[in-house]
Order: sequence, then structure tokens, then C-alpha cells
Amino acid sequence: MEWSKEETIRFIEAYQKRELIWDPRHVAHYNKHRKQDAWEEVAKEMGTSVDVCKKKMEYLLAALRREKMKIKKSTGTGKGVHEVYTSSWFAFDSLKFLWDKNKPKPASSTNFPGKEVSLLRLREGNHMRKITLTLHLIWKVMVPSILWTLRNLQTLEKIHPQWIRSP
Repeated sequence: MEWSKEETIRFIEAYQKRELIWDPRHVAHYNKHRKQDAWEEVAKEMGTSVDVCKKKMEYLLAALRREKMKIKKSTGTGKGVHEVYTSSWFAFDSLKFLWDKNKPKPASSTNFPGKEVSLLRLREGNHMRKITLTLHLIWKVMVPSILWTLRNLQTLEKIHPQWIRSP
């Protein structure tokens, strides 16, 4: 199947809408059945088969990697702004959402109390993100720790009675 530029952009948009296909941080990304369903939705929207869509995305991702390499090679010490490669490929801007999809999640500090995520470079004035990250950290680290302690309170009392104060 020959894809026009417009069809390719429409395909990229359909792919982008289904984050579970491309985002490894998505909850269902590793669920092969849900992922297959999402690919089938994309194929239906494009009026073609899943295999054709997957092959097209392979080609697009390879082209995106080539463009990223050109940019990386053109930036470096001693090079001027006018020497940096700027992509003229029609799909480059549409695929930018995939640029950092494989970057690991930011590391977080587990030093409590009141310790915010120190390894993230948060922009000044981005308070909502700080609050979100702090709440996320509390939910992922403190809550499981408290639940574990409550479940194992009797065992802890037997091993370390000095830790448990009776009312």
C-alpha cells in the first residue's frame, strides 16, 4: 500500500491516541491482548491490516531514529547555531511525542518526612507538578510501608516489643 503524506500524518495521529501501544509507562502497555486490540483499532481507522500498520510504524520509527542521529551529530562543541541540523522530513514534528518515550521515569528520593523529589529539575513556578510528584511519592512509598507495618504489627511486637507502645 502506498501512503500519502496526509494518510501518514493521519496514521501517526491514530497511533498517538493509543498510548498503550507506544508508551512503556502506560498501565496496559505490556498486556498483549489490549495492545493487539489497539492496533486493530488503528488498522480499522486506516482501512488496512494490522500487519501493514505495524510495518509502516517500523519504517517511521527507523526514519525518526535517523533524523535524531543527524541532529545529534550536528550538535557538539565548537559548532554554531547555524550548523545544527534541522529536519525537513514531513513526519518529524508529528512523531516528536515519541522522542523521549524510552527515557526512564525520574528517580525519586525516599527520605521522609517532607523530602520532595530532589532528582527532578522542576521549573520555577511549576507548583502543581511538585504537588503531584510529592503525592505520587507518598502513595507509592509511604502507603505500602504503613500497610505492611499494620499487617505485621503482631510479629513486630514479638520481635521488638520496645517499638510498640501499649495505650
